[in-house]
Amino acid sequence: MHPRFILPAVLLLTAAPGSAGQPVAPSPDVLSPARTGGLEAVDLALAKLSTHRRLMLVGAHPDDEDNALLTWVGRGLAGEAAYLSLSRGEGGQNLIGTELGVELGIVRTGELEAARRIEGTRQYFARAYDFGYTRSIEETFGRWPREVLLEDTMRAVRRFRPQVIVAVFPGDERGGHGQHQAAGWVAREVFVAAREGREFPTLDAEGLASWAPAALYQRAWSWEQATAGFTLDALDPITGRSLRQIAAASRSQHRSQDMGRRKVARLQRAVDPATEMANGTRGSVSLPRRAAAQRVAMRIALQLRTAAKGGPAVCALNGGCVMASAANGVSLRS
Repeated sequence: MHPRFILPAVLLLTAAPGSAGQPVAPSPDVLSPARTGGLEAVDLALAKLSTHRRLMLVGAHPDDEDNALLTWVGRGLAGEAAYLSLSRGEGGQNLIGTELGVELGIVRTGELEAARRIEGTRQYFARAYDFGYTRSIEETFGRWPREVLLEDTMRAVRRFRPQVIVAVFPGDERGGHGQHQAAGWVAREVFVAAREGREFPTLDAEGLASWAPAALYQRAWSWEQATAGFTLDALDPITGRSLRQIAAASRSQHRSQDMGRRKVARLQRAVDPATEMANGTRGSVSLPRRAAAQRVAMRIALQLRTAAKGGPAVCALNGGCVMASAANGVSLRS
């Protein structure tokens, strides 16, 4: 039995003619020979011509995205998928260099673009500046102007014209980080505004026609909230890689955030073997403090935990891959 990734049963409806937005342009890789993409790029481009599926994921920072979902849509369904990050992650850590603040934002922007090239998906940004951790959505919106973020997100929606929007985080305290909560609120508010036909004069002046997505989904964090699932076991006939491998390679681009580096937990017996034999007890096993703090299993991209023998498994990518539809499990559709 193949393991399954529990993610939303997203019904991608037929889009209206025309498209907006451009995929991330390829950039030279100094470690790879010059190439145009070859048969792999041509095959994916032709596949995308035969379908009309568009999904946009909305999060707060680089590395908030669900690479498994983006890969499934962009490669598995040959659809168009995009990630909108409200910020460029200027307030994060940097484990590969000394860049912080604006310079770190440039580094993390490059990481996002590299991830999108691997998935065959697109990248958008809003104008929020990541000023660091906040405890609440109110604190976040004290520094992030709501109307600007709504306008930026609606601009991306009108350009990309997705049928489905997926909020990575809920727009309340369940989202944890205040900026995560803000991203969840913005995703839902933009969906509602688009469905209601709310006016955005600036966007109208830019010549961006209104667009109403068909459904809003929200990422969930437990099996009980999940609505359906799909597998990432399909193989790309050109490269021979599975969708899971492609998603893992995409996730690994976030190197400044310590993503994609396999960590091995070195286990240590807490009881001496001789003592164990004399007492007839089994020695306990402890994890080193650093390994436990890094949550090793959660950091190995797309590692699976088998839930039941021969049954489905839970994806450990980005803290879990289970998804549920918005509004307490009820999808918002027309």
